[in-house]
Amino acid sequence: YEANVEDDPLIISTVCFYTLVFTNLLLIMVNRNSNLAFWETLRVPNSVLPIVVMGTLFSLYSAIYIPVLQKIFHFAPLNLKTIAFCSSISILTIVVYELRKIIFRRKV
Repeated sequence: YEANVEDDPLIISTVCFYTLVFTNLLLIMVNRNSNLAFWETLRVPNSVLPIVVMGTLFSLYSAIYIPVLQKIFHFAPLNLKTIAFCSSISILTIVVYELRKIIFRRKV
């Protein structure tokens, strides 16, 4: 994606942190129920989940894009292409995990 990413340690740490947090949010949603697929768990009501997701995303984007927080966390702003790349990696990881969950559920 971006040619200068490997040259800037702030971008590297921001990319890693973004990917880690976004993947963990997806893992929370996937692991809500071990017997149901991800899309099936979306129909199961959970009043706290939207608050957790929105609060986490708000905190994440604040740390990345608000200059005072950038300095505290040693982050750099990411462009849309980088955010899309990191999100794609997270989603791919969750898809593999979800397929594994479906395969092992059928074997039992």
